[in-house]
Amino acid sequence: MSMVIDMSIFEKLYNILKPHQRYIVDKIIKNFDKYSVFLVNAPTGSGKTLVALTIARWLYEQKQAFRFGYYVRTHNEYYPVVRDIKKFGIGLKPVPIIGKYRCCRNPLKVFYKWFIELQELCRQCSYPKDVEAPEIIDTYLETMSIDEVIKVAERFGCPYYTILNMTKYVDIVLATYPYLVGAPKTVLESYTNIHFQIIDEAHNLENIHQYMSSTLSLNTLSYLQQVGFYVLPLIQLHQSKYDEDKKIVYIDKALIKGALHEIDNKIFNICLNPFAYTSQYSQDVIRSVIELCQFIQNIQYPFFDVYLTKHGFRLLATDPCELIRNVLDRPTLLMSGSLPSEEYIKTVWGVDGLYIDIEKELGFRYGYREWFIAYDVTTKLALRKQFIDSYKQ
Repeated sequence: MSMVIDMSIFEKLYNILKPHQRYIVDKIIKNFDKYSVFLVNAPTGSGKTLVALTIARWLYEQKQAFRFGYYVRTHNEYYPVVRDIKKFGIGLKPVPIIGKYRCCRNPLKVFYKWFIELQELCRQCSYPKDVEAPEIIDTYLETMSIDEVIKVAERFGCPYYTILNMTKYVDIVLATYPYLVGAPKTVLESYTNIHFQIIDEAHNLENIHQYMSSTLSLNTLSYLQQVGFYVLPLIQLHQSKYDEDKKIVYIDKALIKGALHEIDNKIFNICLNPFAYTSQYSQDVIRSVIELCQFIQNIQYPFFDVYLTKHGFRLLATDPCELIRNVLDRPTLLMSGSLPSEEYIKTVWGVDGLYIDIEKELGFRYGYREWFIAYDVTTKLALRKQFIDSYKQ
């Protein structure tokens, strides 16, 4: 009589990995207690997604992490992750974070796109915000469609908040890069705890500051002054400090904050509840007020300095690499097919992690490379794959 040995899900996953994938997994597991940041440089098609999910499964079974944040550039890139979760039986439940504007069911949202992302503006909405809907997890795994998730969530309440409410019940939270920094990160962390981060196409981290940078134009300030809002202190500050010969001039934030204390308080009241003022002010006025308020909000972040340009005020990252280090505030796996060199990441980013370069360390080129020229494809990855597969037959 043969003995049946039950293998864990991690062991089953490990057994189906290719040699170069096992190499990555082995190296990370062996060094997990020595580093908090792991960097994998491997070409497209080498199976980085499966590697990341295998690592997540190992951490889950070892009780070293119970909830994972999987960050990608766009919503379309959620699909390969969920596909592999289903295909390989990872056994971890995912939920997709979807932006407030896309989730909003109000047909008038097209008129208010410029301030739909502000937290306070949902107070006028009748959709419940504190409901939970476990059905969306099963729906997502079954359909792999965020549109279907929104439809299901809408039956219970506001899709945006219903999805956020479910993040504390899942194992993997799929999110886009903006949720790594600033206000979106704060919102997400108010609903759930992310123990381990997985960041795909991590070479893009050098541009992460762009999700928080903003400008405030003199045209906006002049317009607000003309329609009756007192913002003259900001205009005068620009006039007194800007030097045309220098093109761009650093200005102390304290001077900005001093000028803000003198501007019209009505501006802040409108920002808190713009819907209450739509009958009193035009859309152009409200949009200009929101632009000013967003700038005011962003200058609070310590990673940005304020500069004067010919056209107004501009926020620029003091040190983009400081923001990167702030993103890596917990154990993180960074993956890309074109990561900067290990030396660059150590000396420029200031990040000392375990760097794995598959092609360099193993001496072989891995990955599936095949090109097709298509004249009619959809932006949905699921349908795009079907289209390309039809040409392989």
